[in-house]
Amino acid sequence: MRALSGLTTIICALALGGCSSMLPSGKTDPESRWQNYEDVVKQFASIEVEKTSDATLEEMGLHPKVTPNVTLLSYGDIMSRYAPTGLHDGDKVDSGIRECLVARQVCSAYRIDITRENRQRIGNFALDFLGFKRVAEITGWRFTGTLVLVNGTVVFKESGGTPSVHRKESDVNPLGPLQMLGDPVRW
Repeated sequence: MRALSGLTTIICALALGGCSSMLPSGKTDPESRWQNYEDVVKQFASIEVEKTSDATLEEMGLHPKVTPNVTLLSYGDIMSRYAPTGLHDGDKVDSGIRECLVARQVCSAYRIDITRENRQRIGNFALDFLGFKRVAEITGWRFTGTLVLVNGTVVFKESGGTPSVHRKESDVNPLGPLQMLGDPVRW
């Protein structure tokens, strides 16, 4: 009886082979106010060095108190990233970073990392369902930025990121469900 129900399942899966709409999908979408890369770049560009305060950053949503994925950087993080040779090469270090390194305890920094990704499985439902071939298409964007503050005022900023993410991931198992028997449990 079990063999018959298993065979029935396989036949149904093969019959639905063209139904790619039945494939799973997902997304990485942090709770943030920005819907696209251009919005966050525009917001970040409005930050003025030597003028924008910590309170203003909080209002803008570029602050660890109000936005997930904003990391507080330590003095050591700032030193190793922006002044690896120390202050003796002062002319090679940005003036805002130099001000931070001299200020020590009243210097703080934030690392902003906002990623939005949509993951859509594509291809043949039967091959995917039975584990022979799984293909996912990933689209989205990623923004990164760093803000350095001294006494609560921005003294340095930099940004970067990936305005458009588009990649495909493929997992092929020639033995299909039999191959999964030898693999450890997948999460």
